[in-house]
Amino acid sequence: FPVTITPITKRIDKSWSMLNWMGIENSTYWNFVKRYCYLGGYTGWEPTGEYKNLDELHERFDRYQIRRTKDILKLPPKIYQTIYVEMTKDERNEYTQIKRGILRDIESGDVRFINPAVATIKLRLFTDKIKTRALKNTITSLIEDNEQHCVVFSMYKEGLYILQEELKDFKPLLLTGDILKAKDKQKVIKAFQDEKESNVLMGTIQAMGTGYTLTRASYVNFLNKSWTVTDNIQAEDRCRRRGTTGSVTVISYIVKNSVADIVTGK
Repeated sequence: FPVTITPITKRIDKSWSMLNWMGIENSTYWNFVKRYCYLGGYTGWEPTGEYKNLDELHERFDRYQIRRTKDILKLPPKIYQTIYVEMTKDERNEYTQIKRGILRDIESGDVRFINPAVATIKLRLFTDKIKTRALKNTITSLIEDNEQHCVVFSMYKEGLYILQEELKDFKPLLLTGDILKAKDKQKVIKAFQDEKESNVLMGTIQAMGTGYTLTRASYVNFLNKSWTVTDNIQAEDRCRRRGTTGSVTVISYIVKNSVADIVTGK
């Protein structure tokens, strides 16, 4: 029987459950992982992100899948824009202090306990606060001057809560991982898409970036982006699906000379 799915974009070891459920893969999870993944890590049994026997795995997938790309739907184009935001003098000083603190920890502490990802997130969260004023200006203009509807995506919920307060006059709807029940998530989507309770819907990429149709909005705003480009594309395509009649504008916000400058991929 046919099944429609979002392709696995990050880790091959995660494909075992899907293949096993479909009856394509009959071996155990660990036999599958040993066949296609190089193992390492502390225990020696953790997938490292490097893979082997890929030609064989591709051949197995090809036997059971038919891929239909979006060009068959003849959807309208996506238009990409980037808005660069300047830090004020005080913001630049504070950003520099945070960065210096991270460097001091690295230089004076045991590097085994310094997580580069956590350090980067600290800087990204700070720049998110700066970007909220640019988003507020853009969304205010789109709604008040052009009567447009907007979706905002972010990797992290903290900036969205700040933006929710900034946009309180528009009564924005918010969907993050803090909403646990599927019916409650769907209620938020329905309030935006069908009931038109607000012209602004905000959500994290993890919670709102797949599985939903948000074609009421023609503007997608990224407060920040995932490091994985396909996650961002999946998110922006919530607004560009079957039935979309006009172009979708995707706006990214970048704080100049900051860590946010690194994540600029469309």
